[in-house]
Amino acid sequence: MMRPLLFIVGYHILSVPADRSADFVNMCSAAQIVYHSAGAGRRETEDGQEERRYFRLRPSAARRAARICKRYSIDVRTESRHGLPELAHAVCRRPGIMLGMVFFAVTVFLSGNVIWDIRVEGNTHVSEDTVERLLAESGISVGSVKSRLDIDSIENHVLILTDEISWISVNVTGTVADVEIREAVAPPEEQDYTSSNLVAARNGTVVRFEEVRGNISVELGEAVSEGQLLVGGVYGSDTEGTRFVRSSGQVIALCEREYRIEIPLKYEKKVYTGEQKIKKSLIFFEKEVKFFGNSGNSYTSCDTIDTVEYFDPFGLGKLPFGVRTLRSSEYVTEEATLTEEQAREQAYFILWQTFAEDAPDAVVASKHLSGRIEGDVYILEGTVESLENIAVEQEIEVRIQ
Repeated sequence: MMRPLLFIVGYHILSVPADRSADFVNMCSAAQIVYHSAGAGRRETEDGQEERRYFRLRPSAARRAARICKRYSIDVRTESRHGLPELAHAVCRRPGIMLGMVFFAVTVFLSGNVIWDIRVEGNTHVSEDTVERLLAESGISVGSVKSRLDIDSIENHVLILTDEISWISVNVTGTVADVEIREAVAPPEEQDYTSSNLVAARNGTVVRFEEVRGNISVELGEAVSEGQLLVGGVYGSDTEGTRFVRSSGQVIALCEREYRIEIPLKYEKKVYTGEQKIKKSLIFFEKEVKFFGNSGNSYTSCDTIDTVEYFDPFGLGKLPFGVRTLRSSEYVTEEATLTEEQAREQAYFILWQTFAEDAPDAVVASKHLSGRIEGDVYILEGTVESLENIAVEQEIEVRIQ
């Protein structure tokens, strides 16, 4: 949630050279000017890059500070202006925006016949955003005209669009659409085998059997290979007759996996310059109007964060309008080198992450790992021994002659 007081009062971002920041702070203290630090960054100049410090001040304080800085020959620059005063100034320069705001105000006044909010209940695995997207595709969203809604058609269309929802009910009360859903519960997949064997999924040494049903074909301590029969589902003989069963249970074996992880010691890392471009737009009933932003071209390399903050007065619920902020932070890449300890930590992290994917239910019994540096690469290699269930079910094809 944005800070409404700061937005209403407004603020300016000033910058001064890093070597004059102490003078700026002392000057503000002497003149009783309230300021807040806004970080540091680099700026391109004709002589190269210049380190500057940034400060946030109220508009009136920023103007006073700028006048005093000129008196003391401090190179102060106004980097950006924010808040309602700046927005009002921008609006006054653009009559179209003013007309749009008047139109929005009239729309709000007459908006008793549209949907202002959608509330979803009953979802656990299906996200609220997913439900709202399905509803929008079916014909109802924030801003929809109530008189044009076909609730039965909307409910049926949602069920057609997804298999994750088995039942949905949409009730419109006032300007709110209350949506209740029941998620579909998929039954556990189970092979419809009448008879089966248990075979080895990988190589290992048998350690124990747990709740086994069937004809055990291997012994404790025996080394088995992938695909070997562990527990058979066939009893009897040609003379006594044959009986087929469905084998089940677990065969715990000691398995061995070999790993080799390579971590380059040299890599490219991001270094943020402190320069930012901010673009803001007003969201009103899913309509977006751009009204403020830094000018200039986009950075060659930058990280962009897109956030939407809806107004939520007194925590009573989000209103269907807010502010979208698109913040781009410039960065440059520099070559960096990992220490041996840092490379070792990364290698172990990747190794155990890979092991967890290979054998999610296994228990590590022992490990034999070693690391070394070869050229510009750190190499971690060795073996990991684990206790795991290697039995997988395999259907027995019974042919009746």
